[in-house]
Amino acid sequence: MKKAAFMLFCFFTIFFSIYKNVFHVLTEEKWKYAENEFSLTLMYGKLLASNNSGIFSHGGFPGFFYVDTWEQLTEAKNNYIAKKKFSSYHYQAYTSQIGGQGIFYSFLDKISPNNKVENIAFFEIINSTLLSIALTLFLVWCLLNFGFLVSIITYFFILLSPWLMMYGKDIWWTQWIFLFPFSVLLVYFHFKKKSGLKNYYILIFTLVFLKLFVNGFEFITTFLVATCIPFILYHFKNFRSIRFLFRAAKDHIISIFLAFTASLLIIFQQFYILKGSYRAGLDHLINAYHRRSSGGYSYPDTNTTMNTLKHFKIDILYRYMGNNALELGFLQSHLMPKIPFGLFFLLGLLCCIFIFIKIKKLRNLALIAKLSFLAPASWLIIFREHGHVHTHVDFMIWYFPYLLFCFLLIGLTFQFIINKNNLKTPSFL
Repeated sequence: MKKAAFMLFCFFTIFFSIYKNVFHVLTEEKWKYAENEFSLTLMYGKLLASNNSGIFSHGGFPGFFYVDTWEQLTEAKNNYIAKKKFSSYHYQAYTSQIGGQGIFYSFLDKISPNNKVENIAFFEIINSTLLSIALTLFLVWCLLNFGFLVSIITYFFILLSPWLMMYGKDIWWTQWIFLFPFSVLLVYFHFKKKSGLKNYYILIFTLVFLKLFVNGFEFITTFLVATCIPFILYHFKNFRSIRFLFRAAKDHIISIFLAFTASLLIIFQQFYILKGSYRAGLDHLINAYHRRSSGGYSYPDTNTTMNTLKHFKIDILYRYMGNNALELGFLQSHLMPKIPFGLFFLLGLLCCIFIFIKIKKLRNLALIAKLSFLAPASWLIIFREHGHVHTHVDFMIWYFPYLLFCFLLIGLTFQFIINKNNLKTPSFL
């Protein structure tokens, strides 16, 4: 009963924080910015195109919608709300993803009896709900393995995470898709008793394909590393053989490959509808990869530090150590503590070392938790150009799932310090 109550409490408080900022984790300025973030014009453009030309017009891709001039992009939301119809318009398709979220919203929009403002709210509720479920599942996993104190500490850190609350309901970024598979797999392995993994590969295929369908290759390396973490963690917990690990890893990779293949077939068909060529799809994806990973930006010659870091391809990683990992927007600005990501990384590392030394049965958990650093770091190192341009949003990837594990390690360290004699945790040796 207590566990169910805790689960419901976590879900509803996180949901209302994401959907309405009820605890004022974000300042009013940041909250208003998130509600009008420019990327949303891609989704309102898609909804306008669906209303004017059909759901699968322009290949079903999301995109920018304007009538006469590019400056009219910001009018997309108001035009959608006003149910405006246009005999002619311009549409610049965003072809780097299938845009499944836009296709889904368009279907709902077609069958909904509500007005457009209510439809937007409904779309936001869907995203807020799914992200709240993903975060609650992680907290339930923490509760099942480490008890109430650790889970409560982790919960409060999550609740004060500005980048989760800022874009959690966003109908373009669909933040839930980056954490939902990770949390589902943690709970799946927790309850799975049999040694076979047949259903696991079906699950992996489904989750990876869902991600690729919803928002394509956004933060794809982060997502793929995150989905591997639960498998690695429970492999060591269950102490299976190296032979089993390699066989399972092979099947894991095959499942991901099949999901990629299925999504590429869809996106190539979209390109054929849009441009009459399958090759155009392949050329675009290759070009997008080179553009995002090229590092085609520069720093002033006088900035020797950043130029040196760029030479080693870690300049973007260094830049993303700044900004706030936690926020208390309900405080006056001069009272608000600055808690940069870099400080949290250091604290997480110290907790990892402490747990490795003091709690032997959690050594593998501590190491794998720090290994999850590779999830966000992979994107910031490989796709540096994206990180250089999207400083208004890419900070969110630190939570997928690296910072969640940091919150957990801090909770475990605190619990051990105050009550080491009664520390009850499963073995992750």
